[in-house]
Amino acid sequence: MSKYRIYFILIGILSILIGIPPALFSQISPQSENQTDPHYSKFKARFEKGMGLQEIADLETPTSNINHVFLQTELPQWVFNLPSSNQNVVYALGISDPGMTADSARLLAILRAKAILAIMNHSKISGLTDYYISEKDLKSGEVLSSVYQEFNKIISDFTFNIADFTIEKEAFTNNGEHIVLASLNTTPQASNDSVTIKSLAEVSVSYIKRNNKHSTTSRTELMGDEKETPKNLNNNFYYVVKNSNKQIKILSNFNEIAVPNAGEIMTYKTPTNQVSIDDTSRLSCTLQHGLWHAFSYLILKKVVLDFQDSSVDMSSLSDNHTLVKQNINRVLNQKEVSFKMLGLEIKNNLLYLDLE
Repeated sequence: MSKYRIYFILIGILSILIGIPPALFSQISPQSENQTDPHYSKFKARFEKGMGLQEIADLETPTSNINHVFLQTELPQWVFNLPSSNQNVVYALGISDPGMTADSARLLAILRAKAILAIMNHSKISGLTDYYISEKDLKSGEVLSSVYQEFNKIISDFTFNIADFTIEKEAFTNNGEHIVLASLNTTPQASNDSVTIKSLAEVSVSYIKRNNKHSTTSRTELMGDEKETPKNLNNNFYYVVKNSNKQIKILSNFNEIAVPNAGEIMTYKTPTNQVSIDDTSRLSCTLQHGLWHAFSYLILKKVVLDFQDSSVDMSSLSDNHTLVKQNINRVLNQKEVSFKMLGLEIKNNLLYLDLE
């Protein structure tokens, strides 16, 4: 039996199963392939090669109704090779949420880059840590409950000239994320046009243990507000992530409008020429919720971890009874911080970020 006869038998069976007249298959224009999403075309070519479909001559495929096919997202090489910041210029990345329209994604990415630059250049961080432990039967040492709570706030109010801010590079990924590499000249030029960026970040975590059962709740929040003079423009964003054990909830707003969650699990391709640093102690974050989620989380967590060695005011309270011992410790600290980005790394869909 010839391959052409097999082809028409397959088409006939398919048309009967889905109720499409066989004649319609012959009316499909070859130009319809040009309307197909390029990422779908790449996926289709790999699929046909693996299944041997390319061996069937003159096989035409109907126009796909799939708007987005989420493959491994390949980021531009410059994302992993950031320029070195110095005393005269500082570089930062700004990233939008997945699935946004191109125009809105670009504006949000630029605004977030300005907010990150504000935190990088000059910010104040204050922290509060409470540790509570209650023991029943001091002889056996059985712990009924223990609670560790940590709250950190990062505040930055930064003004710079519009001419000192530059978009060096930008790209739009196949899952709708806009990425910008921005620079800020730290030796200001004379200008009447200025931008004020107010950034507020909060990082909190709570660990609770009761009868050998553990629960963890954490919350990461980042807000940015931009006011430009003399144009009197005002842009803002709000991004909060709440984790409760293994559950996660993400809320994002841009100019008071909610940004819908993409819903898909994001995967990112590891660069082929990336020099991997094998260090299991490095802080990482999953990329399945998008690049901005992992990027912002790592920046805030690294700033908080580096903050732990700052000046500390500590107070404690103990209460002893015959069978119960209670102890409460409170730690207060505050510090002014600044940092610069050294580089990013992706491995096994995890993002690693190096700061100095």
